[in-house]
Amino acid sequence: MIRKMFNWKAAILAILIVTPIMAVGFSRTLVQAQGQKYFFTLHLVCPYVGPGPEHDTAMQVKDDLAKIGINVEVHFMEKSEYYPRVWGLSYNKTWDEGGWDIEMGRFGWDSTDAMWSIGCYHSTGMPPNGWNYFGWNDGIADRALELGWKTVNYTERLKHYETLFWELYRNPPHMSWYHPRIPMVVNKRFDIIGSAVNMGLSPEDGEKFPNTIAFCFGIFAPWWKLDPLPGGKRVLRMACPAEPHSLLGMFMSSGDDWNFGLTDCLVTFGIDPETHKTIFIPWLAKSWEFSEDGKTVTFYLREDACWQDGVPITADDVVWQVNTILDPETASPMYGDYAGTIESVEALNETTVVFHLKEPTPDFLALVAGPWGGALAPKHILEDVPHDELMTHWMNTEGPTAEHPDYVGSGPFKFVEWKKGEYLRFVAWDGWWGWKAFGNGTPTVDEILIKIIPDESVALSALEAGEVDLLHWYIYMAVAAELPSIAESHPDTLKLYRYTYCATRFLGFNLFHPILNNRFVRLAICHAINVSRIVNDILKGEAIIASGGAIWPPFHALYPKNPPPPWEYNIELAKQYMEMAGYKYEYLTAPEVAPTPITVYVYSIVGGLVVGVIVGFVAGRLTKREQ
Repeated sequence: MIRKMFNWKAAILAILIVTPIMAVGFSRTLVQAQGQKYFFTLHLVCPYVGPGPEHDTAMQVKDDLAKIGINVEVHFMEKSEYYPRVWGLSYNKTWDEGGWDIEMGRFGWDSTDAMWSIGCYHSTGMPPNGWNYFGWNDGIADRALELGWKTVNYTERLKHYETLFWELYRNPPHMSWYHPRIPMVVNKRFDIIGSAVNMGLSPEDGEKFPNTIAFCFGIFAPWWKLDPLPGGKRVLRMACPAEPHSLLGMFMSSGDDWNFGLTDCLVTFGIDPETHKTIFIPWLAKSWEFSEDGKTVTFYLREDACWQDGVPITADDVVWQVNTILDPETASPMYGDYAGTIESVEALNETTVVFHLKEPTPDFLALVAGPWGGALAPKHILEDVPHDELMTHWMNTEGPTAEHPDYVGSGPFKFVEWKKGEYLRFVAWDGWWGWKAFGNGTPTVDEILIKIIPDESVALSALEAGEVDLLHWYIYMAVAAELPSIAESHPDTLKLYRYTYCATRFLGFNLFHPILNNRFVRLAICHAINVSRIVNDILKGEAIIASGGAIWPPFHALYPKNPPPPWEYNIELAKQYMEMAGYKYEYLTAPEVAPTPITVYVYSIVGGLVVGVIVGFVAGRLTKREQ
């Protein structure tokens, strides 16, 4: 009866066929699971697309964090995608929500003051009112930042920033890595040393302090020394990795947001020929004075400065700009720095403007200097625009268009063309007061051409081919290891300079992420990444390893006397922090050292046999026949 109800030959055949197939399938599944034993996955965003040190650093982060059970997926992207994710309104979202988890970032500083420190690290500085996109909310740090900004006594001030450094080390919003040395290769037709000499430095000083290029660009055009291109036109050509996100000074938030000499500031930065320190140079303000208590600052403006449409620049422009930044509805990233410092501002007459400060502030002049925040916008064009619409106004986002062909600035160059994705073009404006005040009355350069080249390797090829004269410093940092050999191979056309950029590179943490909000996880990451290898092997020594709590580099005027040490590369310590965060290693074997155990194969065979028997039984019943 059983033989009539069951086909044994079909069953045995099915078992022989199905068992090895299923065993192999089980084995692959179990081995794959064995090799993917991570606690969790983080997404690393890197704003570079080409090969080079940035790519290699990102991959090292991935490899290092795998050793403590953290899987990292790396996303290389152009800055046009990076900024909206990290700096924009998605700053408080995780990668899966359209934001970010961890990122390779940097903050740059002026070497003499604490400008932007409130906006970058204070809890009130989260976007859009600052650059604290980490979401760091630390009471100890907030207090140290406030006291450091307002304290006049230098010794006491350093103590506050020492407190800040140690709090960054104890509760890190980012892992400080290094301070970059930038080998900078420039086409010889742009004579940096000659430009430095024109500014009052000696040729030797120019060689020693080539960061004068920062002061030889944009509003420092009167000191430029530039050979003409074939045809006689003096055009300075620069490669940038991304287009500017903002044109108005009150909204500038990154190194891509160059002012290009479009609009002037009250004062600006310069270099003291004797001390080589950064100083403040009279610009739209021909002079200024502080009250005895340090809480009132009076600026006296030039009478010969005007906007590029001929309208005079007056104290009313200054008052309108400052009050606009102080309005939270404007959403200016300068809000945190301004609101904590300025009580009010008033115009006494057309050329006299008075700032009333909440407290004596040693770095106040830095607030009104430079393009970020300090570059004035034309009140007579923008005063009727609601403050919450200024960020999206065409003067901030579009530049000259067919509908608005005349972009009105006040600096040495007039913005005449922006072909999105390709280039921006600026031409010298004869009506600028500075040509006469600092030179012989005529422009030293005819045109600036900014070429948008997102791929760093393509930008470097353009420099070698003589298609651009210099690169944006973001590109210089991305291709730093290649620059010395490139300069050597083009001795007739390219010149190599070196300087330590006043900046800190770091791995930023999104503290809105439910995993990264755990301080112990962040500390584990900080001890799991080999910074020494990044600096010495990937960057070929072109950087200074940073203190673990560093904001700015050791040569900064406000660098504390007793900073925290650099982050120690210590996998065992990193694992201890992971355990403290609640992750237990008895349930996890690091993937790179875990052999495939024999049990995997045993389970695979047994599983395959069980499935084979089941399939065989079904086959025997379905194929039964009468005997």
